[in-house]
Amino acid sequence: MSFRRPGLLELHILRHHTTDGPRPMSSTSEHAVKEELRTKARQLSRNSTHTCRLCNKTFCSKASCVRHQKTHTGEKPFACEICQKPFADLASVKRHLRTHTGERPFKCLTCQSAFSDGSALRQHIRIHTGERPYKCDMCDKFFRERSDARKHMMSHTAEKRFKCSQCERRFRQPKGLRRHVKLCHTDKVENAAIS
Repeated sequence: MSFRRPGLLELHILRHHTTDGPRPMSSTSEHAVKEELRTKARQLSRNSTHTCRLCNKTFCSKASCVRHQKTHTGEKPFACEICQKPFADLASVKRHLRTHTGERPFKCLTCQSAFSDGSALRQHIRIHTGERPYKCDMCDKFFRERSDARKHMMSHTAEKRFKCSQCERRFRQPKGLRRHVKLCHTDKVENAAIS
């Protein structure tokens, strides 16, 4: 038996030649196979790290490190053929193209919801599983999404970066500032717009 890519050989070995015995394929769809390969690759690469030579941030994969390094240079050599929006890598262009085509190839097996990219599906699945992998560094709260954990961690800091232009009051998050303006300064904002 021959394999076109080393990853497919490794997947075959994992499925059919481990001490646990053969493992059934969870789904025969191309996306499920690719996702399983990516998951295994992430697991294997956790032991090796790739470091950004500009800021010393570490990454599990070389591709992630290379993609990150482009944030320092601002390099975006790939463009969407429909709207010309520039991107740092080809994978991002392909993902973006789905916003134009409406393609949603990533399906939830629990509720049949469909998504345009795999990361959105992974986040969605956490609703069903209850998984909350992101922990606040300051307390024992866990979150489904990294962005929610980051927002929450800001509540522990004394820094209030968002200032109200009407009364000088400060907020830790833009959401708090928007709520404040809506509740306290709606009349002033409307009157300012009229005059």
